[in-house]
Amino acid sequence: MASGEFNMLQRVSTCFLLAAACAPNLLAQGQSQGQPQIMTQEQLTIRVAFEDDRPVPPNLRVELLSIYGSSVDIRTTDTSGTAHFTGLTPAKYRVRVTGAGIVTTESGEIDMTSSGPSVTEYVRVRREPSSTVDAGPPATIDMNIPPEARKEFDKASEKMERKNWTEAKTHLTGRSQSIPNTLSPIAAWPRSIST
Repeated sequence: MASGEFNMLQRVSTCFLLAAACAPNLLAQGQSQGQPQIMTQEQLTIRVAFEDDRPVPPNLRVELLSIYGSSVDIRTTDTSGTAHFTGLTPAKYRVRVTGAGIVTTESGEIDMTSSGPSVTEYVRVRREPSSTVDAGPPATIDMNIPPEARKEFDKASEKMERKNWTEAKTHLTGRSQSIPNTLSPIAAWPRSIST
């Protein structure tokens, strides 16, 4: 073999060896670029109910949170207490449920990385404690009325019991001027009675 033929053979064999070594990488790149990659999308259904399994009111706010606490999406419950999240990336999530009449509740971790295309999570909430505050016993009226004013009021009360409205009104109106600070609220009351 002449040296020129040997050089040519050496070059061709080097090219074949390089092509053979790079072929798997080139084929893999060509396949991944030529075919679209399918992204898995998950659906999460949240069903909210009270702790006693009674239905919750509609329009409660259901906030989907990342595992780190940032908001991903927000929905509201329908009349059956259900909220749907679609097109989710497989990940770990939590939900926070808020609204009128319930205590804000946050779920535990919801792992959607290997759960399948559809997950249903049940969230139990507590009713909000009654907003009425026990104010204690009913209010009482301070009956420290001076004896003179009490006597005049009793006289007017007797006239009212006999349905003698005009005399009772006249009595209270006249007496309220002689005892200004005690009978003035009482004297104002009969003015609304027609005579």
